[in-house]
Amino acid sequence: MHYRHETSPLRPPAKQQNTVSQVRSLRWWLIPVALAILLFVTYTAQAQSSSPYPDYLTVYVTDYANVINADTEDSITQVLQDLRVKTGVEMAVLTIIRRADYGRGSESIQDFATGTFNAWGVGDKNKNNGVLMVVAIGDREAWIAVGTAYENTLNQEMQTVFDEFMRPLFRETKYDEGIYDGVRSAVYYLTDEWVADYAERGSVQVSLSTPEARNAFSGGSIPFPTVAVSSGASDSNFISSVPSSSPTIDPEAGLAAAGAGGLGIAGMAAVAWRRYQRVRPRTCPDCGQPMQRLDEHADDSFLNQGQKLEEVVGSVDYDVWQCTSCSTHQMFDYRNHFSGHSHCPQCGFRTVTKTSRTVIPPSYVSTGMREVTSSCNHCSYRNVTQHIIAKLERSSSSSGGSSRSSGGSFGGGSSSGGGGGGKW
Repeated sequence: MHYRHETSPLRPPAKQQNTVSQVRSLRWWLIPVALAILLFVTYTAQAQSSSPYPDYLTVYVTDYANVINADTEDSITQVLQDLRVKTGVEMAVLTIIRRADYGRGSESIQDFATGTFNAWGVGDKNKNNGVLMVVAIGDREAWIAVGTAYENTLNQEMQTVFDEFMRPLFRETKYDEGIYDGVRSAVYYLTDEWVADYAERGSVQVSLSTPEARNAFSGGSIPFPTVAVSSGASDSNFISSVPSSSPTIDPEAGLAAAGAGGLGIAGMAAVAWRRYQRVRPRTCPDCGQPMQRLDEHADDSFLNQGQKLEEVVGSVDYDVWQCTSCSTHQMFDYRNHFSGHSHCPQCGFRTVTKTSRTVIPPSYVSTGMREVTSSCNHCSYRNVTQHIIAKLERSSSSSGGSSRSSGGSFGGGSSSGGGGGGKW
């Protein structure tokens, strides 16, 4: 008799069965977790994309961080009003605490500034020539965004504004001064003309006996030299100045590589190069012997009264080099475009100062008028001009929670991300 042995299907050991069941249960547990993560990421991205950018309170200054005092804000407003009236260029300043306050903490400062620029519509919609300076105090970052019309032509200039005029003061928590100096230097790069210093600096008593002291008092200098040559001291009262090479970017500025680090190195190299060009050894053009740079007291004998006054007010610093063998001397002038003094059309010296007063305050129904008086400290030149102040417009509730009025609106311009800035 034969018996058939019925074998049951193979079954894994009990331990392996437990492992398989655990994997299956884990798989079903992971599915809702993955869905939850996906929903969270999607919601976060949508929330950030829909988060509003800060609204502007005025078309000139919106200070949500409360780091700009009232006098400086008035001065910045006057500078930007002049820029808008004379050139049609719209420029504005925005300060915030952190980008995260607007749900945009993951955005770079460049993207945040560009997004705010486009949300506001800074600049003429046809010319796209606007500029927006954004300073995030808590993030310790700033960016100067420019309109699409500039493309990349102003990137280096705006980076210089931040590196040389804003960052050093921001690191000392002098945000008020850094923003003001940044605005004025940005306007200079936009127009090739230095605007009047409207800020009330106070009656501070300082020593003007050295170039360093004069430059510190006048807000720093960017020396663009011109040179004059004379063969004999008898010509010292009248020396015709001959412009030297164009005061553009120095050759060493080409060291600027991609990235903020490269730009910082290029800036330091440019400063070092200008300093070297000023103090480098010189030889006499007549006899070939070495020349000596005279000190501030000795070179006064070669300056006329107008040039001496330029040195006193800090608009120009003169260097005189004299041959150690013959009577030939050379004179170099280093202009300080940030002294608040401009060229006088009557006497030719950089000794004109400007003062401003509001003649008719603007209202919600009419524009105002501001009177600017230009007067020369050397001659009798005096000129008075009137400038329109944009009328006030009531602003709707803003993201910053303030109720200040808005002085007009922007023209619908856009930016594609150009400009300059970084951390401090």
